[in-house]
Amino acid sequence: FNDDQKSYLLEIQKASSEMAHLLDTLLRVARLDDGGMLIERKQVDIVDVLGRIFGEVKESNKNEKITFRSNLPKGPIMVSTDTVLFPIVMQNLITNAMKYSPDGGEIAMELEQQNEKVLVRVSDHGLGISAEEQARVFQKFFRAKNSRHMLTSGTGLGLYLSKRIMERLGGTLTFQSVENEGTTFTATLTQEEK
Repeated sequence: FNDDQKSYLLEIQKASSEMAHLLDTLLRVARLDDGGMLIERKQVDIVDVLGRIFGEVKESNKNEKITFRSNLPKGPIMVSTDTVLFPIVMQNLITNAMKYSPDGGEIAMELEQQNEKVLVRVSDHGLGISAEEQARVFQKFFRAKNSRHMLTSGTGLGLYLSKRIMERLGGTLTFQSVENEGTTFTATLTQEEK
């Protein structure tokens, strides 16, 4: 192939990959909405799971001007969760932070234990979400106005899906945000009883 043909093939491959991701996301949303998504809980070391996910997303980062910081305690800290669905939530939160962070921004992950709860926070110093739009963040297909001008892909389904997954896992997903300063999402799970 010549250079033009190679370029076209790469564009086709990228578009196909994005379409497959969109279809997968739509199927997950449909299963969640009709109650057809099975939850398979296992006791896992949340420190190990988070460290692996954070490392994988960090490796996929193509912007060397963004820094990553994790503040995870020494494990094990056991929680009961789905080992497929919970990582989807965390990957989504970290990837979103990466997409909307400016050059020189920092993405941070930390874990805190509060009684029988484990709180996982993912923070960025990116666009933030305006006060008037915050009530819509977890709605299907919502994308904040200040993110629409950016050259980032997004369906507006990731946060909707993440919140629904956390609810099905018996946890919560909340956030705090200030426009032009950044956002912190907090996922809360129940720790294993000793």
